[in-house]
Order: sequence, then structure tokens, then C-alpha cells
Amino acid sequence: MTTGKVNSYTSTKNQFMNKIALYLFIISIASVISFVSCQREISCEGCRDRNKSPIAIAGPDQVIALPTDSVLLNGNSSSDPDGSITEWLWTKISGPASFNIIKPSDSTTNVETLALGTYQFELKVTDNGGLSAKDTMQLIVKNPFQPNRPPIANAGTDQTISLPTNTITLNGNGSTDPDNNITSYAWSKISGPASFNIGNASIVQTQVANLIEGVYQFELKVADAGGLFSKDTMQVTVNHEPNNPSVNIYVAGMENNLPVYWKNGQVIPLDNISYGFTGTSIAVVGNDIYVAGTRNELVWHDYAAKYWKNGQAISLGDAAGATSITVAGSDVYVAGWKWEPSGSGAMAIAKYWKNGQAVSLTDGLREAFANCISISGSDVYVAGQESANSTPFSNYIAKYWKNGVAVLLTSASSDAWANSITVVDNNVYVAGYEDGIAKYWKNGQSVPLSQGVATSIVVVGSDVYVAGYHQQGQGSSIAKYWKNGQEVLLNSGSEAYANSIAVFGSDIYVAGSENNGNGFKPKYWKNGQAVPLPSNGGFAGSIVVVN
Repeated sequence: MTTGKVNSYTSTKNQFMNKIALYLFIISIASVISFVSCQREISCEGCRDRNKSPIAIAGPDQVIALPTDSVLLNGNSSSDPDGSITEWLWTKISGPASFNIIKPSDSTTNVETLALGTYQFELKVTDNGGLSAKDTMQLIVKNPFQPNRPPIANAGTDQTISLPTNTITLNGNGSTDPDNNITSYAWSKISGPASFNIGNASIVQTQVANLIEGVYQFELKVADAGGLFSKDTMQVTVNHEPNNPSVNIYVAGMENNLPVYWKNGQVIPLDNISYGFTGTSIAVVGNDIYVAGTRNELVWHDYAAKYWKNGQAISLGDAAGATSITVAGSDVYVAGWKWEPSGSGAMAIAKYWKNGQAVSLTDGLREAFANCISISGSDVYVAGQESANSTPFSNYIAKYWKNGVAVLLTSASSDAWANSITVVDNNVYVAGYEDGIAKYWKNGQSVPLSQGVATSIVVVGSDVYVAGYHQQGQGSSIAKYWKNGQEVLLNSGSEAYANSIAVFGSDIYVAGSENNGNGFKPKYWKNGQAVPLPSNGGFAGSIVVVN
């Protein structure tokens, strides 16, 4: 598995020079032997001039009782961080057949002729750059003669963790209400040690951090629209830290505009070029350490791609970028792109290199980037995206190539990127995004996660782990990961990006960067607990954990 991060470019030299400073850092993950996973960033700390997706807000859920059979749908709280919303579209996605949306293309509209039951209405907003976002709201139409019945709180199953893991997720999603009108959730600690921090006590699913050894009990109170409520408790047992075998944690990235990697927190430089490379992907095989990187320049012909083996640089050529690296046997594979002349400018061609020999994946008629490479047996899998046509700023089509043959994941009607790929038991997993929604594809079947960008994917047994982030506006981004679709937030009140994910035993490691007001600093999170890396400024793009 490998991980790649690339920003979009235009197909002419002048347009490219305006955007090239935004390009690329890639991440790679390795397993115990050579387990590498890729990611790529769409909206990132260096991508201020790329169009950002709007934010759709369909308004709060509503409850009405017959004979009232109409409500107002209000999407006026929707916004666009860098432009304006130009299109609105309301649709019913579930519920009784009887309904009539009066003005589905307006930001606010009445829905009439509603019947008894539960509806879901979706709002899709599109901005002046063509990007879109969606949100849903629920409407319950009640029988006025049926008395209100209390909800049933479900605080979830008891949990046991061992230090240094000190964070758990409280999940009240099992709570129900016979009238489908739960209006509030409230979490509280009712017994246990004094050290704890509930992230947001008023939401159905929240994190509890700063736990120490001992036994905690947490209570969930669920209330409905009629004021009735119920409570349930769950128990968390925190054990002392076991004597686990030591592990080595490798993180590749950038420090002071130079490519580096950190081994167990100690920074190791790879180059001293003044306009520096970015270390984008790392793989560890035995005693050998491989790092792929790209020199960051302002004009396309000054870019350069290379990789380092144990600190020794191997050039892959100029006007190119290296986004992902993996090793199979004695063969070294690097994914990336190369700018080649096209008309009056240049066009990015998706490529990979095997032992330094370039293999083109696209024909140069449309802009394309290869972001992640994975080897399974004798098969070579590469994830990336290609522009739908030769027009600058056109939608990208997410795809992967198996032995050079393209497999489409999306169509030209949406903007989508494929950032990470891994193959497990002949199943192909690809992580990325489509129209502002983080998702992954399993054998081409789309699995939506939530708003944002999926940057890296790892599969362990039947569990699927995906890293990513959700940029909420200028200076605000939430780093996160999903385990089997369950979202875990890694920061709040700052700008952070999760770029790479690795799993070792029962521990989950996520590499990225965070800006707390003093510039971006590299770090990784172990089981949700932040571990800063020594740095004066930079980012962590790829993480590998081995014995």
C-alpha cells in the first residue's frame, strides 16, 4: 500500500506556474515487512488558491403532527468558503410517496401534501466553481392521537483499554425512540478517576480523552421532543501499560523545506538542496529505508523526482514528481508524474518507475497524476486521476491502473481523486474523494464516509482504516480517521491534516501536520493521542511502524 498527495494543475505553462507551488506531498505506509499506503491532499496547507467545496446545511430535523401537512425547508445556512453558491436542489431521498416540493431549486421552499411517516430530504448546493456538497434533514409526520412515548437510551457496550491508549469513543447510536423524535443527548461521568475529558457531551458519538488507570462509568441521557427521557450507563476499564515489544516508528516529511524522515522522533536529513525536496513516501524493508520525494519549484521544468535508499539519492528525472514508493523483493517501484511538452505548454503524464525505468500510464492528451502504487504478486496497481478532457480545470476522473490497464471509479460528471490503493486477498481498495465526500471503493463499489478527503487506506483482516480530513473553511481543518466507517476526530479548534495511516497490532498511527497559530508542525497520533515531532516547521506525510 502506498500513499500519495497531489494538487491539480492546468495544462499550460503559465497556468501551471500559478498553481505549481500548491503541489504535492504523498504519504506511504508500510506493514511489518513492506506495507506501504498512499495518500494525497486536495485542499491543504499549501493550497489556498484552489476552489474549495461549498458547505451544505439542510437545516434541523423537524416533527409535525397531522392535520398539519406542510413544512418549510431552509438551506440558507449553507455557505461557500471562497466564492458563492449558484445552484440549490432539494430532493426527497426516503419516506412516504405523498409529497410536493414547491420550489426545489430555491434555497428555501415549502413541502406540502405530507403523509404520516418519516421523510428524509436532501439539499445539494453547487458553487460558482462547479463543486457541490450535500446534506440531509429528517421530517417526522406524527399521528396527533398517538400519545408520546419515551425514548430508550443505549450507551453502548462496555470497553477495556490498556495504557498508553487513553482515549475511547462513546457511542449512543443504539438509542431509539418509538416515535422517532429524539432531540438531545447528554453524556456525563458518574464514577471513576478524576482525569477525563469528554469532547462534546451533547452529541450522540463523542471521544473521551485523558483517561488514567481505573474503572469509569459514563451515563447517557436521551430526551425526546415531548420532554420524556431515559438513561443508560456503560463502563470503561483502563489497565496499566503492558510490557509490549518495542516498535520503530518511521515518519517521512519535510523540515525547513528539506526532505527528512524521523526514526522514533529523531530527525534524519536526506538532502541539503536550498530549495529543498519534500519527502512524500516511505517504505522500510529489513534494514533498508526508502524515501520518495519531489523538489518543489515554481516552474514545471525545474521540478525533479528522486528517491533515497539509506540516504543515497537516485534520480528519476526533471520536470517530474515522485508521490509513492514500495518495494517488492529486489524491485523498487515509485509512482508519480512527469511534465512533457503539449501544444504551447506542458501536460502531466501519470507514470511509475520500476528500478528507475519509467512506464507511462496515460497518453498525454489529458492531465493525469499517479498518486499511489501497490504490488500484489506479479501485478502492479497504481491509483490516480485523469482530467475528463483537455480543458483546464475540468473534472478529474478517479481511476486505478492494473498492469497499465485503466479501471474507472467515477465518471466525468463529478470531480474525484484516487489517493491511496491496497490489495488484500484479491480485493482492491482505493481511497479518495468525490464531489467533496471522502470515500473508498472496494472492487469499484463506492463506500461514502463523510464530508472531506480520504488520503490513505489500510486493511487488516476484516477491518478497513482510512485517514483523511475535512477542511471547514480558511484556517480550519479537522484531521480524522475512520475505522469501518466510524469517524474518529484527531483535533479541534485548529487546522490539521491526516495524511497517512498505519496499524500495528491493536495500535493505530496517523501522520500529519497541525497549525496551532505558529505555523504547521509535523506530528503523528497514536490511538488518538498527539505525538509532536522535533521541527521548526514542516509536515509529516507518511508513516511506517515495524519491529
